[in-house]
Amino acid sequence: MKRVIFLILGTIICFVINASSDATQKIVAQKVDIAPVIDGKDTDPAWVKAKSIISRDKVANIDISLKAVHTNKEMFFLVSFPDPDESRTHKSWVWDKSREIYKMGNDREDLFIFKWSMEAQPVDLSIYADNPYKSDVWFWKACRTDPAGYADDKIDTLTAVRLEDAIELKSKSGKVMYLLRKGDAGEPAFKTKLQVEYKGDVVPRFTYQIPRAAARM
Repeated sequence: MKRVIFLILGTIICFVINASSDATQKIVAQKVDIAPVIDGKDTDPAWVKAKSIISRDKVANIDISLKAVHTNKEMFFLVSFPDPDESRTHKSWVWDKSREIYKMGNDREDLFIFKWSMEAQPVDLSIYADNPYKSDVWFWKACRTDPAGYADDKIDTLTAVRLEDAIELKSKSGKVMYLLRKGDAGEPAFKTKLQVEYKGDVVPRFTYQIPRAAARM
């Protein structure tokens, strides 16, 4: 079971989860006197008081459990989902013996995303939505951001108008839509480390740092 804890500075007591394209759920953050320890475990006394909601991920075909608690200054989310093979490496450098160079591996990290609507009215925030939208996105990445204790902060813009650097997608009804995903200003929590000389058959692709603009976990 994978568990991720997010820390948010400031207080939001209640928010709505788009559990699917045709249903929403409301999660209420439980007030606690002592903040939970950010360790990815659900055994902290703070989480005992919090009620969970279940959101179905139709792509991965799994149930995701979410809990929320808050103090006077901070808010915390506990996210749990089944994961038979924890994946904490991403696009590792794999040595090609025949060419004597490193190439990108097929390993992919675990991910979790919080997507916050920036629209005045409720909208479908799926990347396959028929409606346009702009949203604030927090990307937790098991390999690239978790070692630094942060999440990537990005803006998603889905529109029917082609934008520079946007990717073309087909909506649920078959409409052509364009998705532009841009990171916030500042340095991310990771950097790609190029490998030229042989250091082993498989070596990490990234180094880590404290970002200058990101959501704290």
